[in-house]
Amino acid sequence: MLQPAEQVTAMAIISIAGHLLALILAVAVPASAGGLPVRLRLYMHDITGGPGQTAVQVVNGTGPLHPAMPPGSHFGDTMVVDDLLTDVDDSKPVGRAQGSYTLACLRAPVFVVSITLVLTDGPYKGSTILIAGRDDISEEVRELAVVGGTGKLRRATGHVLWTTARRESPVHMVLELDVVPEHRRQLVAAVALILAVAAAVAPLGEARRQAVRLRVYMHDIVGGAGQTSVVVVKGPGPANPSMSPGNNFGDTVIIDDVVTEGPSLASREVGRAQGTYMLASMARPVFIVDITVVLTDGPYNGSTILIAGRDDTSEEVRELAVVGGSGMLRRASGHVLWRTAKVESKLHAVLELDVHASVPAAAVAPSGSGSHGHPFLVTSASE
Repeated sequence: MLQPAEQVTAMAIISIAGHLLALILAVAVPASAGGLPVRLRLYMHDITGGPGQTAVQVVNGTGPLHPAMPPGSHFGDTMVVDDLLTDVDDSKPVGRAQGSYTLACLRAPVFVVSITLVLTDGPYKGSTILIAGRDDISEEVRELAVVGGTGKLRRATGHVLWTTARRESPVHMVLELDVVPEHRRQLVAAVALILAVAAAVAPLGEARRQAVRLRVYMHDIVGGAGQTSVVVVKGPGPANPSMSPGNNFGDTVIIDDVVTEGPSLASREVGRAQGTYMLASMARPVFIVDITVVLTDGPYNGSTILIAGRDDTSEEVRELAVVGGSGMLRRASGHVLWRTAKVESKLHAVLELDVHASVPAAAVAPSGSGSHGHPFLVTSASE
């Protein structure tokens, strides 16, 4: 028999869920079969030269020549794109892909991508979808994250299966984007689940997300032996008064930092941190960070997690956002407690990344769940 407090709780949950259900059902959704989201399959035409050029190199990387890329390619090379999008038949224009990609690995042909798709035709006409992540072109199919959207795709999450469909010419690459966005209508099922569970006064674990706790260490080496980060844009802004001489507002660094399970560079390597940070304050030591951490060992081997935010290095602990992921960390969200663990030298800083994130409970469990054998895995349990 329910106790009075339990009866009140159950009634409150049912009442709230009922109001949520009514609200969600009143929200207009894109027209498609069964009211479900349209699965978008688009073709992106990246033309880097000649007639119809849509992509331009805006930064010539100052890093070393890239061993896995054509001659003349450097770590840090950055392209800005305004690529044409065509439909599933690869014929009709349906939008543009606008943003950038950067050669962000010292050895493998890996780009860090940040683009917005603006759709100009079809059921999502006038809407946008934001895509970010890591594109290793040596792999046939790559997974990037859907991290947001506007219009009918507002607050979109999901993933993109990203494939090189064909090469039209040395300067014209066609990419297939199989976009799988989640949709607000799916919340109806979640609310229905809450109603059913509340009526039975059962645990709400089914409606929760799976917690992901990682603690790893990122080695940012800006010069000398083992260098992993390079200044690719020398900021034209004024010198930053809170930084050492030579640091200017706008300085931008591309990184391919080693990620280890412990604070020592000699400890086990478990991944790489690839992306950029930019000196974005005129008075304080504040960087805007946009990186993808690819995990190459441990229970989330092969998965990525996307981190973005503001890093004020004058503070002991900084909080950045987890904005997405791929693989077993698909649709990750949460935060990272980011601190300078130690300074090995003027050229080598060690950052501790304490990741507090979650993924949908239905996601595939990490291999070997639990922290045994994987010291950097703090926990893996329901929140």
